[in-house]
Amino acid sequence: MTPLLEVLDVTKRFGRLKALDGISFQARPGEIVGLIGPNGAGKSTAQAIICGELLADRGRVRIAGSEVSAANMKAHRQVGHVPQRIVLFPFLTANEILALAAELSGLTPAAGRERAAKLLDALELSEHSDRLAREYSEGMARKLAIAVALVGAPPLLLLDESLNGLDPQSSATVQRMIEDHAAQGNAVILTSHLLWTMERLCTKILLLHQGRLVDSLDRDALNGLRTEGRTLEDYYLTTLKSAR
Repeated sequence: MTPLLEVLDVTKRFGRLKALDGISFQARPGEIVGLIGPNGAGKSTAQAIICGELLADRGRVRIAGSEVSAANMKAHRQVGHVPQRIVLFPFLTANEILALAAELSGLTPAAGRERAAKLLDALELSEHSDRLAREYSEGMARKLAIAVALVGAPPLLLLDESLNGLDPQSSATVQRMIEDHAAQGNAVILTSHLLWTMERLCTKILLLHQGRLVDSLDRDALNGLRTEGRTLEDYYLTTLKSAR
């Protein structure tokens, strides 16, 4: 199966700090790829480069065969991104923000309204859709950001700690949306410190440490951990200890 996302030998420096050190990986349609690792491992930097927010110092990123660059809007439109630090237009309502996101995704106004209404309903935001984003709680703002990322049904969805700050019911809803999005032939790149959730949700896990890709586990390997009576957390702590 042709990869939807290809990250090829990507390196990124911030001054003397090498945030990413020649990482390479792929995501195919239907895959949920989890990026795990300590704070500062390069997970958020990798997502920012994939969506075009940052440019790599070396290496390439291709989405659906289209190379990500500052000028290539075709690649950018293939991606829905929810960063760790949520940024919304504070003086717009949820309806207005989603209408803008839908238009930028190329949807007609009618299709955009229909798609937005379904997302708002699924995320239990419908009754708050005419409130200004500045009035939203942290959890509500995160759910709205997820709706913005999904409104255009992007082939590639990037979620950076997007389950943080959600109540259990909302977290379960978002996890189902992630699974449904992947099941429709899209790919999801998910970053989280909630290792028990990542173990259940992801089809592949990539472990980053000090900007390097230390190891990876496919679904069979994740199931193998359970057979051995181990968890992803056990694997994480053991592997990081040997990598230091």
